[in-house]
Amino acid sequence: LHLLARRKRDVFHFEFQERTASLMGYEDKGPSPAVELFLGDLLRRMSDVESLRRTLWPALAAALGVEEESPPRPMEDGVESGPEGLAFSPGLSPEKRRDKLMRLFRLSAEHGLPPTYETKKQARAAADDIAERVAASPDSGFGRRTFEDMLDILMRDAQGTASAAMLETGLLGAILPEFKRVADLALFDVYHVHPVGRHTLEALDRLRMAARSGHPFHAAYARVRDPKRLFLGALLHDIGKGLGGGHAEKGARIAEDILARFGLDPDAAADVVFLVRNHLLPAYTAASRDLSDRDVLDRCARRVGTVDRLDMLLLLTWADSEATGPSAWSSWKEGLVRELHGKLRAMLGSESYMDAHDAHKMLTARDKVRALARGAFDPQEVEDRLEQTPPRYLIATAPEDIVRHLGMLRELDAAIAEDKKMVPRGRGGRGVAVLDPARPDNGRRVTVAAKKAPRLFTTLAGVLALHDINIHSAEAWAWEDDAAIHVFRVSDPPDTLFPDETWARVRRAVKYAQTGKLSLDYRLARKRRSVLSPAQPQALKTAPEVKTDNNASARFTLLEISADDRIGLLYDIARAMAELSLEVRLAKISTAGDRVRDVFYVRDQAGEKITDTAHLEEIRAAVKHALTGDA
Repeated sequence: LHLLARRKRDVFHFEFQERTASLMGYEDKGPSPAVELFLGDLLRRMSDVESLRRTLWPALAAALGVEEESPPRPMEDGVESGPEGLAFSPGLSPEKRRDKLMRLFRLSAEHGLPPTYETKKQARAAADDIAERVAASPDSGFGRRTFEDMLDILMRDAQGTASAAMLETGLLGAILPEFKRVADLALFDVYHVHPVGRHTLEALDRLRMAARSGHPFHAAYARVRDPKRLFLGALLHDIGKGLGGGHAEKGARIAEDILARFGLDPDAAADVVFLVRNHLLPAYTAASRDLSDRDVLDRCARRVGTVDRLDMLLLLTWADSEATGPSAWSSWKEGLVRELHGKLRAMLGSESYMDAHDAHKMLTARDKVRALARGAFDPQEVEDRLEQTPPRYLIATAPEDIVRHLGMLRELDAAIAEDKKMVPRGRGGRGVAVLDPARPDNGRRVTVAAKKAPRLFTTLAGVLALHDINIHSAEAWAWEDDAAIHVFRVSDPPDTLFPDETWARVRRAVKYAQTGKLSLDYRLARKRRSVLSPAQPQALKTAPEVKTDNNASARFTLLEISADDRIGLLYDIARAMAELSLEVRLAKISTAGDRVRDVFYVRDQAGEKITDTAHLEEIRAAVKHALTGDA
């Protein structure tokens, strides 16, 4: 590392890892890149050093007189506890130690005491023998008992000490050879913090947290019929990684074999395999699909099938995401996943997958809006707006938000009228926008009311990027009188002390960009070159991917984009879509490290899905060109 960095640098940053692996002689092996093999070895060595440090520290403290040295005390027959942790009593034969090994780990889980360094060495020595005995009779006798003991330890290990020791000594891999294959698998990206083995233990730790009363996810955990199935799903959810992609489906087949081998009840095994196969479903659907679309909800509900599976899937999604790393879970993502869970739970609980009462929903929404608007709006004004309201908007938007939007539209009309008075020769009223940067419980929401314009979404995306405000999602609604409402979920502006000033500048910039007084192309290009901006990649690290999908929605074409992140990326995409006269109804933006995954619900000028093959290819090529500069 010092050689590559050309100085004494002891933080092993991402950009040095591939070159270090090459310098140390690692080579690609099958689907595993050299850098991942290197990272797996490195993390295993680091774990050994950390284990040795934890063991030696109490002994060093006693030798220096910082702590009094105390003799080991018996825990039960053959196992004792000392300053360094749990150990086997002196004089036990290797066979006796092997037979008591699972009992020692159970005591470790119950008391939060780690095994000593010497005990871990003995456990490693016994692992091969245990693997042979488990393989000889997996569904009965020693094999089945050891499998059940392992699961019980993982569930009751409140402090994670026993689980970590079982991973470190290879005992988990001895019981589950498939887990041994992935335990040290480290993925070379900025998204995953831990190798698969450590990540799995982190996910299990989150589930143990949810079991405690008062935890935000405890209500869902308390409803789970059989938590053992949930823990097994978490233990095996990444068992298919490292086999060349599609790890959820491959993992489900591997999990099926494992559970059949150990003779698990078929009903329980079906639930575990379901969790492994679908553990990515909630996060993917919430981040990339329209949660007001009945078809989306219907497909998910049919795939999940029961409320119990849905609750387990919610818990596994949360545990898996939090264990992955800081960029995999946020209050915004949690809000989306909980929204999806709530809607699916209502559908499954009513035993009605398809809600055929949209007309009733719209009538109910109208009545609620009328009641909430009473006294604040003229009744005729409310009726006029409701007549021009998009039908899906009434289904997807809370009545309280609709009333707030009505107030913004009234304010917009007044602002346009005032602007027309101020600007001569009929040029007034253009580019006027009303902003409401409200902050709900799960992040900031910026609502923009403006008159429809061909490049309105593009302008809003560019102006927000210009002011260092990151967009997480965007939704657009258009009224018959050409009024439009755009709702953005965004990050806070950089200036948290004076946010009102920032939003005032955003509002002015929208007007200037719409009236030709501000060039967003020029301003964003200058921002990218600024020494105050984050460093931009000199060349694309990963080629962008652009796909279209006409099967996911009955009314829209989905445009799915994966690309390296950069300042103004969403603006570049939106500009390419505007040039092709595409209307953006919904955008979902997900950022993992320095990679973004954007999904846009679009339709053509006539308000229809794009079905022409040549047109779809032109869209893909144009967006790719906007991302790379190449056709």
